[in-house]
Amino acid sequence: MSYAAPSLIKFPNLPELPLQGEEMMGQPKELRRGNRRKVIQLLFDQHNWNEGRLTRPQLAELTGLSKVTVNAIVQELQDAGLLELARQEGDRGALGRVPQGIQLKRECGTVLAGDVQRGRIAFRVSAMTGHETSEHSLPCSQQQLLQALQQYIREVSVSKPFGPLRQVVLALPAPVSADGQVGEPNAVRELDTRQLQNWSHTNEIALTFENDANLAAFAAAELFPDDPYLAALIERRSGTGLGLILDDQLYRGMSGKAGELGRSPWPTLHGSEVLEQLPDDERLRATTYLLASLAQTLDLQLLVLGLPESRAHALAAALTPLLPPSIRLNLVEDVDRLTLDGASRRAMQLARSQFIDEVSMRAGGEPHVA
Repeated sequence: MSYAAPSLIKFPNLPELPLQGEEMMGQPKELRRGNRRKVIQLLFDQHNWNEGRLTRPQLAELTGLSKVTVNAIVQELQDAGLLELARQEGDRGALGRVPQGIQLKRECGTVLAGDVQRGRIAFRVSAMTGHETSEHSLPCSQQQLLQALQQYIREVSVSKPFGPLRQVVLALPAPVSADGQVGEPNAVRELDTRQLQNWSHTNEIALTFENDANLAAFAAAELFPDDPYLAALIERRSGTGLGLILDDQLYRGMSGKAGELGRSPWPTLHGSEVLEQLPDDERLRATTYLLASLAQTLDLQLLVLGLPESRAHALAAALTPLLPPSIRLNLVEDVDRLTLDGASRRAMQLARSQFIDEVSMRAGGEPHVA
């Protein structure tokens, strides 16, 4: 089977690890860890762009490592129970042998994404490798949010559908700082986030909070990788928010409140009012001018509009004459799915990073995956 891997997945050529037992000048453990990191990261990345499985020669080509080094790393990972191998039918090596395709087992780990809104929580349970997912929606009152979240997270942690639960990411309609602190305004303030964090720490569960608009922008950045400067506007029952991606990086601001567009003041006959409290028609007009000003000031490439269909089309029609041709619009009807996509992708990103660190640090030893 032929394939074409994106150039961004290629790694620079680095010094290779020595074979087990060889002496080498420098820091052989660090080199071995670096090589292992490259191979594991590539095995994760293949699920984003390659329908098949990578072979050892392909791993060597894409990482810049020798076949001997790749073989040693693959054997280590296989011995640790992390890999599954299968014959690649239709593709033969130089000696007519059918090469083995390699991929990480889906049982390497489970990730859980949640989107917390008034009256319900949406969940997505996924294999860390990206193999499979399942989704559930749980109606609950504001007062039941903490109990419902603890119960569901506990159930996933115990059942281990794709191996150990490695990461939970919860989308909240509230600003969240870079260190995970939830601020105000918070549309689900009945949820005691500090108590939930303490509970997860006690139960050794990695839990991260993130603003829902930021996660929508994170998902949009995956959908539009050629647009490193974008904003995602979302209108939900909990309010209006804006996620900003600048130079391929999520922009939070000093305290995590960047993107709180719904709290922007707008002049009225009686003084001013925050945008999300305005009547529908006036809110649409205010959103139009605030977005147009922001898009031009930040020199954005793309505005993603996540609103109900009728409002999205009305906003797009009002925005178009105010924007230069260099700024494009994209309408997303299912804001809930976009947000959950972002939460799931963020959970996978954090879980994979931690997993790679754990495995690569065990140079010469067996990775711990339980």
